[in-house]
Amino acid sequence: MRICLTISIIIIFAAHTAFAADDVGKVTIHAASVRYFGEENRSAFTGNVVMINADYTLTADRAEVYFEEGSAVKTIRCFSNVNIKTANILAVSNFADIDALKQTITVFGNARVWQENNYMEGETVIFNYITREIAVKKGEGGKVRVIVNPDED
Repeated sequence: MRICLTISIIIIFAAHTAFAADDVGKVTIHAASVRYFGEENRSAFTGNVVMINADYTLTADRAEVYFEEGSAVKTIRCFSNVNIKTANILAVSNFADIDALKQTITVFGNARVWQENNYMEGETVIFNYITREIAVKKGEGGKVRVIVNPDED
């Protein structure tokens, strides 16, 4: 039991250190459990996952963090009940992929995004959380929906 606890603490510390070493900055991760897969260079977080950093706060049922050589975060894949909040964007979807190097978040599967007073929905929404560029895509034969609410000023 002590060995499992010690290994879990090392894995959490390694994941936290890897996030801190990346350009994304310091990330705090809360989850019910974590498991590290050494050969695949990834960690899997399950159960009420919450990731907080300077650029976004993310919640999901499950998240997988993929590392490059040297422990830098490459991508994060999120599953089920995904909510992402940045300075001016709130995104809700079934799944999300975060590309730490490109600083983009792709939400897909019933993706809905609010940017201040504006609303967008489609099968896939891609946004850069630094430049705030957004692209909305709908699946085969579908359409996107955008509601623009001008400022009252």
